[in-house]
Amino acid sequence: MNRPIRKARAIAIAKARDDQNKLILRSAGLGLMACFMVYGLMLIGVIG
Repeated sequence: MNRPIRKARAIAIAKARDDQNKLILRSAGLGLMACFMVYGLMLIGVIG
């Protein structure tokens, strides 16, 4: 009786952790893109 509940909880925790990792990766990617955009604008400003 107790085992399926524990298994379901483990699956839920694993899924939540996976979602969190995806969010972290996505925000890190957006941060990198923002950095590249700012860097590119600075370069354009220096060249122009």
